[in-house]
Formats: sequence, structure tokens, C-alpha cells
Amino acid sequence: MFLFDINITNDHQMRINSSNMNATPEELCLDVQSSTDYHLYNDSNYCERIFDGFLCWEKTKPGKRAFMPCPFNPEAFAFKDCLPNGTWFRHPISNVYWTNYTPCFRDVHLPEIVASVFIWGHVVSIIALTLSMAIFSYFSQLNCARVTIHKHLFLTYILSGSVWIIEFGAIVSNGPVLFENSFWCRLVHVLTQYMTTCNYYWMFCEGLFMNVVIIQTFTMEHYLLKVCCVLGWVVPVLPASIYAVVRHLYGDNSRCWTGSSPLQWIIQGPVIFSLICSFILSINILRVLISKLRATNTDRYHQMRRSIRAILFLIPLLGLHFLIMPLHTAKGSQMEYIYSIFSAILISFQGLFVAILLCFVNEEVISVVRRKVNQYLLHSGQLDIRQSNISSAMESTALSPKKPLSHVDNKPIVNLE
Repeated sequence: MFLFDINITNDHQMRINSSNMNATPEELCLDVQSSTDYHLYNDSNYCERIFDGFLCWEKTKPGKRAFMPCPFNPEAFAFKDCLPNGTWFRHPISNVYWTNYTPCFRDVHLPEIVASVFIWGHVVSIIALTLSMAIFSYFSQLNCARVTIHKHLFLTYILSGSVWIIEFGAIVSNGPVLFENSFWCRLVHVLTQYMTTCNYYWMFCEGLFMNVVIIQTFTMEHYLLKVCCVLGWVVPVLPASIYAVVRHLYGDNSRCWTGSSPLQWIIQGPVIFSLICSFILSINILRVLISKLRATNTDRYHQMRRSIRAILFLIPLLGLHFLIMPLHTAKGSQMEYIYSIFSAILISFQGLFVAILLCFVNEEVISVVRRKVNQYLLHSGQLDIRQSNISSAMESTALSPKKPLSHVDNKPIVNLE
């Protein structure tokens, strides 16, 4: 009969002498001379320190059950039984030392589904964004400050999605790597935080540029672009660096920093600030848009329709939907499943949504691509001159009305009206 005294290994008990950088996780675990339990439990009656492939279990008193956070679900606990004779429990069928990870797999389908949505969402977004970047870079007609900002934003989506996939696939879901807690895995974690911050700040730059353009007829685009580059790439270095230094000195230095920590507010604070600023900018954009619509004596129905269209465009572009993400539902409830999956879709597929809005359904981009395709077909003999002229005339007619927010030169490439 086991005594259910909880023997949870603390973080400081997981710290291993890092001088042997070439040692395997099992060798590090069994390095008794550097373990904190060597002097405390130097007794042959104790169950020996053991590595089960995921976790390193400290020496445990006979008849006790040891608990440790699950490697892929820190909110649950795996356990291992130390028999009264001072040996670890063996599985009755396989006769090998056995750790009970059953509690780790309760409701495990939700994390698996959410992780799959995140991975596939990022992959699809990266593909769409890469194609959009290629289109913007290939066609010289689209070269302007506004499109350059789009490309910077796309690049942050690509890089942040890539490092997230690397961190999840190579670190978070890899028990030995988490236990080894090497420098490179913590570096990947910090890089993920930095790229995520860059992504939010470039969303803010999109709103900032749009505000300046719709308010002023003539803008110093190159100067504004330099300001956005500093805001988007340089400023996020500060919170990421502070976070890395403070967490190394005062935070939890185990498990590659993947566990939650109050120190993450060093990153989350500037991100929330940028979202609030983006929200203020979006309000001003809508104010200017509505005032222009009223000045043209547009009827109320068209004002409402165009305002809704602008809102639906600004929400994914500026990441305004992230403002409602902190509103978590009750844990274990049916709404938690819906909220988790819905959040995963919004976050991971946002890059795809932005690529669609700014590139794939944009009139100017479609016109330029179609013109290039017609030129190719004309030279290859698959399209005659008459058909080409008709197609060009239709494009000119479609783009001829004055649309202050749809020109490439000095205006946003997307038509909000």
C-alpha cells in the first residue's frame, strides 16, 4: 500500500551540471555527483535516480509516489511509484520500469488538434505569403513605399511562423531537448518572442502609414518608411533583450523557457500597447472615411456598407482581433474547445487572410498579373491582338473611376471605399 505523499521535483532539482555539453539527457540525469539529491538521499534503500526518456526522476523514499509535470502538458502530472523494497515499479507485462503518463493524456485530443491547426495554419500562411512576396517583387509596377511596408509585414509573418514551427517541433514536443535545456533552445524561444513582437509592430506600421496617407495628400514616403523600419525591426529588440536577460538571471531556467512565467509580460506589455495604438489608428481611419463619404452625399446604406467593408479589412490587417484573445473561457468547458480551436485558426491563418486581402483579391495586383499573362499568351500565339485589346479596355474601364484609396503611387493599395 503506497503512501500518497506528493514528492514533486522542484525546478532547482532539475538543474544539472552544464559543463558536460556533449552528454546525453540520460547521462546528465544520472550524473549523481551534480544532483541535488546526492547528499540528501545517499541511502541504498531509496529508489535510484532514473531517466525514462522524457523526465528525470530524483531519488524517492520507499513506498512513496513521485509526481512531475507532464513534458507536453505542464498542468497535468505524471507519477512513478517507488516500491517498499526501494525499487521502481515495473510494468507487469513488459517488466520494465514504468512511468504512469495516463493523467497527461486526459483531454489530450484538444492540444493535439490545436497544435495541428497551428502547424498547418502557419504552413499555409507561409506558402501564401511567399507567393505574395514573389508577386510584389517581380512586378516593378507595384514598387512603392506602401507595397514595401506590405512586404515587411509579410516577412514577419513568414519568419514568426517558421520559428514557431521550429520551436514546437524541435523543442516543445521533444522531452530530451527540454530536459537538456541547452543554450540554442532558449535562443530559439527568444527569437520566437522577438519575431512575434516584430509582427505586431509592423501591423501598427500598416495603420500608421494608412493614417498618414489618407490625411495628407503629399507625404514624405521614404522618411515614413525609415521610421516604420525602426519601429518594426529595431524597437522590438529592446523588450526581447530585456526578457532574455531578466529570465536568465531571475526566472525559471528550466525546460528551454517554454513554461509560463510572469516575466513574459516584458514581451506582452509592448505587444498590447501596439494593439491599443493600432485600434486608435483604425478608429481615426474610419472617422476620416465616414466624413469623406458624407461629404460626397452618399446615401446611408452605402455609407454603412463601405464602413463595414473597411472594418472587416482593418481587423485582420492590424490584428485587432487579438484584443479579445485574453478573454479565456472556463477550463474544461465545451466553450474552451471552441475558443482554443477558433483562436488557433485566427492566429495561424492570419498571414493567409492578409495575403488574400493585400494581394490575391486586390484589383491593382490582379490587373498587373492579368496584363502579364496576356502578354505571354500574345507572344506565344495563344491570344490574338483583338482579344488582348478588349481585355485591356475592360481593365482600364474597371479601374478608371476615382478611388482615392486604391492607387499604388501615393495611396494604400487596398480600396476601402
